[in-house]
Amino acid sequence: MNLKEVIAGVLVALVVAGPAFAKMGDLVASFPAPGPNQHYGLAADRYYLYTHYSSSVGSWPIFIIRRQNGSLVGSYRSPFYGVTPGNYNCFRGLSYEGGGYIWATNYAYDIVIKFRASDGSFISSWGTGFGTKRTYGICARKPKYGSGRLEGFNISEYYAPHRIWNFSTSGSLVSSFQACAATDLAWDYWAHLVWAADVTDGYVFGYDYVTHRLLSSWSWRVRPTISNAFGIAYYGDYLYVLTTSGTPDEYIWVFHCPWMDVEPASLGRVKALYR
Repeated sequence: MNLKEVIAGVLVALVVAGPAFAKMGDLVASFPAPGPNQHYGLAADRYYLYTHYSSSVGSWPIFIIRRQNGSLVGSYRSPFYGVTPGNYNCFRGLSYEGGGYIWATNYAYDIVIKFRASDGSFISSWGTGFGTKRTYGICARKPKYGSGRLEGFNISEYYAPHRIWNFSTSGSLVSSFQACAATDLAWDYWAHLVWAADVTDGYVFGYDYVTHRLLSSWSWRVRPTISNAFGIAYYGDYLYVLTTSGTPDEYIWVFHCPWMDVEPASLGRVKALYR
């Protein structure tokens, strides 16, 4: 075997290795979202993804999906069912806290609720105090799933002025900062970033939740036809983005998102964000 053949073999091995050599923002997998559109919110734990199917009839189910391959595990009735009559699409953000619990936002009534991830059993709720239709994405900040205590929440305001709000664990407003137009948020417990997917801009943005600096940005729009990033979740080294453009673009996209690769966003992306 000559040197050229050795080099070629090494290159093939690198390509076959896949995600181990992927860079920040590289698409590594995708699978269809369960059921018909429209979906809102996305949460992730060690084994599963959770998303809400917004239907004008029925029980507005929460779908449980295997995180590794996207296969449907089951579903249960939304904890908002019967609580918010006439607002069937009231879910917006979802976030897994750890310990088997999910936090969700209800934009129609501007409340945040906690429920059991396995069956949707209602646990507790509190109001944001924003007023009508301003409570959208949410992430529950915890050092790592299964360890440490909940430190607080971040909630996004999709409509202008597009802010991300920092709440204490008791629901008290602490601070806020200018951000993108996000309907859902994800907490990166390794890099301590709040990830937000701009609904129509086509980019995800990683913010330091303490300094509010924009530390990373890259495109989630893997093809021109997809739009409406209505769900985002983080687990391990992966960021999951749910797009709801209708068939065939009702997908969950899996992007490589290793914490050691977080770098300052380009000046061009910063200018575009605050245009």
